Amino acid sequence: MPSRPHPLSATARRARQARRWRVRLDRGDLRPAERQRLQAWLADDANARAYQAVDALWLDLDAAPALGPQAAALRRWSPRAAALSARGRPRALAAGLVAATVAAVAFGPGLGRALQTDARAGVGEQRTVTLDDGSRLVLDTGAAVDVVYAGDRRAVRLLSGRALFTVAPDPSRPFVVSASGGTVTALGTVFVVQTRPLADGGGARVTGVDHRIRAVAGGSTRDLGPGQTVAWTWGRAVSAVAAATDPNAAGWTDGSLEFEGEPLAAIAAELDPYARERLMVLGSARELKVSGVFRTRDPLGGLMALDRKRGLRVHRLPGLVVVRAD
Repeated sequence: MPSRPHPLSATARRARQARRWRVRLDRGDLRPAERQRLQAWLADDANARAYQAVDALWLDLDAAPALGPQAAALRRWSPRAAALSARGRPRALAAGLVAATVAAVAFGPGLGRALQTDARAGVGEQRTVTLDDGSRLVLDTGAAVDVVYAGDRRAVRLLSGRALFTVAPDPSRPFVVSASGGTVTALGTVFVVQTRPLADGGGARVTGVDHRIRAVAGGSTRDLGPGQTVAWTWGRAVSAVAAATDPNAAGWTDGSLEFEGEPLAAIAAELDPYARERLMVLGSARELKVSGVFRTRDPLGGLMALDRKRGLRVHRLPGLVVVRAD
């Protein structure tokens, strides 16, 4: 079927593309090839002007420091403070992008990570991948994996995000998942592995769903079964085995997240990876206790419902949704 002309004007299209690039930069999930495409896109004067306008609005928000360390790195090279000529702007923006990429290396597997992924789930997407041996992976939003099957070993690297692993039994070939400085070996069939942001210490959390698994990190080993969980940070030992009380540890696979009396700020942090716009909760709304089920395919729908039911105000800005109390 032939494609229809895009209904937006050229200016509106550039603005939307600029917002998307800005959000992707802040999320820190651009791959090397995408960063090259962004530099090429910025080489056009009109595109560069559109990006600069979005960047200035984004960084002028009073709450910008809450966006985290990657936003702080981006502020250091923001072009808004320099009065650039039309000829010099694209070159300066492209150079700034490279500087931000180098600076972000300090934040671990964010902007500075050069990945070669075999499978990846996009923003708001949950993707199911079936491997050659029949093992199945369900990748949550933003998750990326690298699969290495060789000889007597089945290895998967979870590079970002979280995934549910349903492993085909094969005692002659162990199934090992590596993530953030640790490994998980399937002694049974079903488990969840989730990487954690470097700002939270990095590492990963593992939850057993069916049968047993073995977690190894920092020179320590823990075996756990269904309904149990462990975690580790980079270079540290695996935590003691505990009961998995988070209903979303594996519940996310049905496309919903359940919360019971959780602060709205914590809920927004859980929903943020599923949204195409960054979510931010300000002021007294951060501590508002909320219970409910949110659909991962429409995370903003639940926030809009709170707007009506709980007296909150939801403001949509380019690339950003801000929630605050009246």
